[in-house]
Amino acid sequence: MKLLHQPVFLGNTMPDSKHLVLHEAGHWLQWQLYGRDFPEVDRCNPHYVEKSSSESCAWTEGFADAVAAYALGDYRYVYEDLWAARGPDGGNWNRTIALMTRDFSQDFREYFTEDRPAAGLSTAGAAERILTEHTTSY
Repeated sequence: MKLLHQPVFLGNTMPDSKHLVLHEAGHWLQWQLYGRDFPEVDRCNPHYVEKSSSESCAWTEGFADAVAAYALGDYRYVYEDLWAARGPDGGNWNRTIALMTRDFSQDFREYFTEDRPAAGLSTAGAAERILTEHTTSY
């Protein structure tokens, strides 16, 4: 088992950003959901929304962004996602949380193309549209 020992540095007014604080908590949540384990992440330091990194970096950073947006009900930080009120997962993340406690996904592609369908979560229609409009590839 690999351990996640990454410090979180919040400088100046960063702790005033609810999104940033919840984003960092999202990393902890993913680690907990995966049984205190975390995907092998490469090419992620530094990482930026507008620049390419790696599939594993996109998965862990994207999940943390989605946690912040969902927890706050505020999609200005990220686009409406799969858990949004009118999203394909019924307005909550309950089935994703259950899925992630059962199945470990190394990256978003595995989560979306293999694990979601196996758990009965949609990958077509609205779910596919959200990804097509808001990701470069999956």
